[in-house]
Amino acid sequence: MSSLLWVIVVIVGIPILLFLFHILLGFLVSVETKGKMYLKSELKKMGIDQDLIPERCISKLVKEAIESAKLEKYAGNYFNNSFVRNLDYIANDIRICIANQDEKKLKPMFGEEDIYREIFMHYNISTNKNVENNKSHSTIKNKKMENLKKLKLIIISTLHL
Repeated sequence: MSSLLWVIVVIVGIPILLFLFHILLGFLVSVETKGKMYLKSELKKMGIDQDLIPERCISKLVKEAIESAKLEKYAGNYFNNSFVRNLDYIANDIRICIANQDEKKLKPMFGEEDIYREIFMHYNISTNKNVENNKSHSTIKNKKMENLKKLKLIIISTLHL
């Protein structure tokens, strides 16, 4: 009877521990890091080559999205909803910017300023000039991601023991 109880506790306890682990990670990881991960995943879903966008550009775009979401929070909107909506807007703008190499199409209409497109122009996202500069960084990142995945598998396998 007691061994059956232990099996039930383990079966129920592992998902609860994993859930608590994810909640803890959610609190420990900064909003900026989560935003970078989300923006990169959205760009990947759209089929955009990650080498076209420098890491500094992504950081600056995420910081602008955070600031915009903070301002929208004062207007009564939820921070998370505004932040995700801004990141979706940025990902779509990057897609448009890469698809339309013509600078006239990147300029906002009616004299409005668009900080995101100014950042795109500053980092030359619409051109392929920065691909060579980011190749070495992307291979290092890929190796780090592989190592992180291996570490995650090790942690998960030790939790199952």
